[in-house]
Amino acid sequence: MAILSYPYLQILISLRSRVARALNDLTTSKVKVPATTLDALVEELSLKPPFLLKLDVQGAEQAALKGARDVLENCSVVVCETDVDDFQDINAMLLAAGFFLYDLTTLQRLRDGTLGWFYPVFVSGKLAHLKPQAFWDAGDNAAVIGVQETRRKIILEQNRKALNRLRYGQSGVGRNDPCPCGSGEKFKHCCGSY
Repeated sequence: MAILSYPYLQILISLRSRVARALNDLTTSKVKVPATTLDALVEELSLKPPFLLKLDVQGAEQAALKGARDVLENCSVVVCETDVDDFQDINAMLLAAGFFLYDLTTLQRLRDGTLGWFYPVFVSGKLAHLKPQAFWDAGDNAAVIGVQETRRKIILEQNRKALNRLRYGQSGVGRNDPCPCGSGEKFKHCCGSY
């Protein structure tokens, strides 16, 4: 682990993490610092469960979770900042530890509109009664079907635009040119909106 200093902050980070590589060489200094595990910290401070664990450790989430086996046994909720590339491994670790994915919060998008990072919320399987058992009541079927039809149209339109951005985004189409997808709109208001 190292502390990276930037013009606007200092962070403790694993230098092997994707986040460290993505910071575009903005570091002004690197300092080696001692690190501990969450299990050792809980023991040292004589902390009592139940725990809520919130991780925001700049790409070192997997390392932190490996050092939290005992903590996770007594943990009710884990909230963990993650980027899209690291999510699958973090999800697998927490599923193996007996947690289930409860929610995704604070979705952050990159400049091109794609999902960059977010905060998944995991809940202990010991609290499985909190997991919804049904999506909706039978009496709400007609309303739910109407919402789903509207949602489907929106998703199809978003998918069309996303595919066209991939298809035409690098083609040299100007922002004010008609969109090559044939919508009749300017490119900047259609497939180039990101």
